[in-house]
Amino acid sequence: MPDLSIYSKDLTRIFAIFEITTHRRLLDDIEKCEELMERFPEMEYFVYDYEDDVWYAYDAEADEWYNSNNEEIHSRYLKRPLPDYLA
Repeated sequence: MPDLSIYSKDLTRIFAIFEITTHRRLLDDIEKCEELMERFPEMEYFVYDYEDDVWYAYDAEADEWYNSNNEEIHSRYLKRPLPDYLA
């Protein structure tokens, strides 16, 4: 199970999955998301390493993960970068 899931208002669809992790467990939680992608490819996936204060997001088009050290992390459902909502 993910640490946090964002559902539609009618609870019929999941839009995004978030894993909150430590630096040591980062790769394990990214792998966990990748396993979920096989079952739910249409969702957005985010991992937050709270020790290093770094967000990771999966880009399905590029088939790769990117992080907030290099780019702003956005959700296609939100107007501002993701960390702005959770600060």
